[in-house]
Amino acid sequence: MGFNPGGSGGIAGASDVALSGVQDNEVLTYDSASSKWQNDVTSGGAPTYANLPSGTTVSVYYISGTWPARPTSRTDITVQWLDFVGDASIPSGLIESVDVIYHDVGGSQSDQIAARWTGDGVVDGTVISTGNVNASGNAFGAGTDWTYSISGAPTAVYAGDGFRVSSSTTTDISRIDATLQSSETAIRMQCMLTASAYPNEVWSAVGSRNSSAWSGRLYIGNDGRCWLNDGTEIIQSTTPMTAVGDRLLVDMVVALASAPTTSNGRLFYRIRNLTNTSWNTTGEFFWDSGYTRNVGTQPMTAARYGKLANTTIPSAGMLFEQLGAEGITVNPSDTSEQAAKAYFADAPV
Repeated sequence: MGFNPGGSGGIAGASDVALSGVQDNEVLTYDSASSKWQNDVTSGGAPTYANLPSGTTVSVYYISGTWPARPTSRTDITVQWLDFVGDASIPSGLIESVDVIYHDVGGSQSDQIAARWTGDGVVDGTVISTGNVNASGNAFGAGTDWTYSISGAPTAVYAGDGFRVSSSTTTDISRIDATLQSSETAIRMQCMLTASAYPNEVWSAVGSRNSSAWSGRLYIGNDGRCWLNDGTEIIQSTTPMTAVGDRLLVDMVVALASAPTTSNGRLFYRIRNLTNTSWNTTGEFFWDSGYTRNVGTQPMTAARYGKLANTTIPSAGMLFEQLGAEGITVNPSDTSEQAAKAYFADAPV
């Protein structure tokens, strides 16, 4: 026997219709989860999470106290968790490999590094005798200067889009430093680097320092592999080989534990191969030590790029672009890969 919509109760009497709190201007939409037609607002109102299209991104905010609950259990909807304070833990409702989290949005350690030295304003081949790079125009704010280490007055500075580290002689750049505005319990660093040829020996590409020593560094070998060193080479952090000419976007974080010892520091980094997107299958390599390494016990004071220990770098050397460094605070509970990557800066534009 068929259903008669003109009978008592109207369409609400149909077995595949479930009406609730009917209001003016609503429409019927089909809910596959319940296999029923339900009343819903028209396009002029706010849709429910059940009716959002797959691939939608929604935002949840942390201002103080605790995170709100995840607004939907759907895994085809990405929740963007936005921490406006900088000290929030990972939300209990966060779904790994689906959601993303950003710490201290708009604050001093916001996801985007506020400023970076790009080489703008320094002409390739310009003689700079002070060892400082336009401190007033290219600094990361008051008290922070980019410098390069040279034994004598330089005769050439390779700049253009960035610095080209070519040797450790007295007339070429042998390293690039950024002094932080204050001592920090954690530091994040970013740069793009491209090799015209790899060195005959291992050398430090990116690293951080405290007041007396290295606190962590990223090495590059003569076959284009990269790995971390905290006084001891961390073999398990080694990347696959990269090729000469590959442009690599490097992100690295070094963090002290809340009560630092020489065995509970943390280093994590990511390399994206911008030239070969199938490198390491996905074009990306990530590694995290957890709080198990020796990064010293003193706060970080500076970032260092391109430290050479020999003169075997070819004359064209290694090009460093879009250098960035910033002191941040890392929440010790953020131990997953997704949580760690939230501390990296946005890729430079």
